[in-house]
Amino acid sequence: MATTTVSKVQVYRNSALVTRKGTLQLKAGANTVYISGLTESTDLNSVRLLTATGVTTADINFVSAASVSTDERQETKEVEQKIETVNFKIQTIKQMMELRMKNANFQNRKDVSVDDQEKYMAELPGHLLSYHDRLFALEDEKSKLDEALARHQAAERENVIKAELIAEAEGEYPFEIKYVEFSANWFPLYEVRYSSDKEPLRVIMKARVNQATREDWIDVKTLLYTGNPSVSNELPKVRRKELGLYEDMPAPPRFASVRAKSCANMLGAGAAMDSCEEAMVLAPVMPQATVSSEETMTVFELPGTKDILSGSDGNIAELSNFEIKAEYRLLTVPAVNDKVFLSAAVKTEDWPFPAANAKIYVKDAFAGEVYVDPETDEDEFELSLGADERVNVSRKESPVKISTVLLKGQKKKECEYTIKLRNTSGDDLKVLVKDSVPVSTDKSITVDIRELSKGEKDDETGVVKWNITAKPGETAELKVAYSIQWPKGKKITENTRY
Repeated sequence: MATTTVSKVQVYRNSALVTRKGTLQLKAGANTVYISGLTESTDLNSVRLLTATGVTTADINFVSAASVSTDERQETKEVEQKIETVNFKIQTIKQMMELRMKNANFQNRKDVSVDDQEKYMAELPGHLLSYHDRLFALEDEKSKLDEALARHQAAERENVIKAELIAEAEGEYPFEIKYVEFSANWFPLYEVRYSSDKEPLRVIMKARVNQATREDWIDVKTLLYTGNPSVSNELPKVRRKELGLYEDMPAPPRFASVRAKSCANMLGAGAAMDSCEEAMVLAPVMPQATVSSEETMTVFELPGTKDILSGSDGNIAELSNFEIKAEYRLLTVPAVNDKVFLSAAVKTEDWPFPAANAKIYVKDAFAGEVYVDPETDEDEFELSLGADERVNVSRKESPVKISTVLLKGQKKKECEYTIKLRNTSGDDLKVLVKDSVPVSTDKSITVDIRELSKGEKDDETGVVKWNITAKPGETAELKVAYSIQWPKGKKITENTRY
């Protein structure tokens, strides 16, 4: 049985290409060899055996490890015997504890003196504590033996390469095996750091590498790929479009969908994130990965070699850090949330890497976590940098007035509200304020806008925007007033859509 060690891993987003190395002692002519190292999650169809010059592979197939070597079966049997012994000891101690407790009942016993009873009861706690300590140690030993048994049983199920090799001459020959491992993956993580409105965002891209092969990959060369190989074996085809006639059918009833959504959630402010992280400590500078491009994806080659442990919470590696220009904005939607949020608008084409979660740091303080999505169809995307305490905002609605327009046979509803913003800082601050007025979807309902304080209204959505400059210590006031008219005797409904 030839053993192998992992020398290189090429990790994709949902799999890995593993390279293992070893040596074979071959005689001249035909040789039957067995090579270990494959796991239960290995794609056997992907296995390749690469031999040195002077060695020809005549045949290759796969067998179970248990059918090749008796070592694993013997070790499994030894562990099973140890578990049986430990179980017997545990059962014996439990019986001794029960017997001690049973003998402590002197109610119906006349043959034991009071002095002997007192002596027995005084010694009983010590005996029970001793049993308890021995029981605890045995159960801990059994837990470790159960883990060892599971490993040995899994090793018996693992596949082994059985190869027929023809060597030109006797000697020791190096070889490699390559295969796809489905129990490995990686995903990107970002740290986004904001210092001031006058500086670009500093972004650190990291990778969390995971593998569950039950074998630690020690001192291996590691490459990370931004995609997956061969996502589909079929090329897209142009579909035929056919036209025909049909008769109009009555439209089914429409049911409005109403959703509630807070501005904090909408903007990803991350206010609920655990603040116990090391928010005030800057990440140390680490050697960066070498970035290159292949035909279909980007490759990060990590410097040196890495240890990638199996079954851990993830192995973190730093890939790249860069600065990116952003347009900083203060945004508030007082109808939804009475806070002002600092956001950074980034051009989609400027973000060089895939979508991922990002931890936000504002002047070295951890502010929360957002999702960075540069794969949007929009020209830019926004990152929330959290609530901004420099501006206070309020929205106050006036009492609604409802009247009847007698000559038109209509009802009239008058609405009015005022938005106030106060700049508590010593600097001029640009703030984008958003609100909305109703939009009629029925010709019999009319909306008359009476006041918008120079706001820009989108006629299709009813969204109103104000780009204002809040002066230090001053209060800006915005007023919105409108009226709604509809046929008397009818009822109007108001549905909120996002």
